Amino acid sequence: MIDAVVTSRGEDDETKEKQVRDKRRQTLVTIEKTYSLLLDVEDYERRYLLSLEGERPALMGERKQKICDMYDNLRGKAAGQERPSDDHFMQIMCIRKGKRLVARILPFLSPEQAADVLMATARNLPFLIKKDAQDEVLPCLLRPFSHVLYHLPLGTVTSLVQQLTNLPQSATAPAPTNLHLAAVLQN
Repeated sequence: MIDAVVTSRGEDDETKEKQVRDKRRQTLVTIEKTYSLLLDVEDYERRYLLSLEGERPALMGERKQKICDMYDNLRGKAAGQERPSDDHFMQIMCIRKGKRLVARILPFLSPEQAADVLMATARNLPFLIKKDAQDEVLPCLLRPFSHVLYHLPLGTVTSLVQQLTNLPQSATAPAPTNLHLAAVLQN
């Protein structure tokens, strides 16, 4: 005899689960669209070499626009927004394919865009390390991020170190405990 227990789930639980599934599905669609843009950008180099001299400025303009579109997809920047939030970017970074996508996109981004991606990653590094425990894909970002870091101005590097160490932006404020840095160094 089978003893079946019926559990009733509330509408709120089902709605919440559906929202999570929909959000993940939308993130996967964004990753695929961005990969498609990346493949187009990589193809522009071949097309540029095969094109006539007069066609090259238009090709470069198209390429630049696709790179901006990749960045906007990655950061989730909506029209009229001054600075995108990290939520959309973190959803992408929680997926293995998303981390690999970021590693492949970084060399194409402008220094400002690449620095923004690096800073968003630094702000959320403990969370990303926890989420990457199974995948172990974060190390693929080391080379592209070190290249970006090498080309950053000193002020931006200082800001990045402050975020990693969780130091206050002003020197007069008391320094909190460095839990953020401890979590990064621990992993």
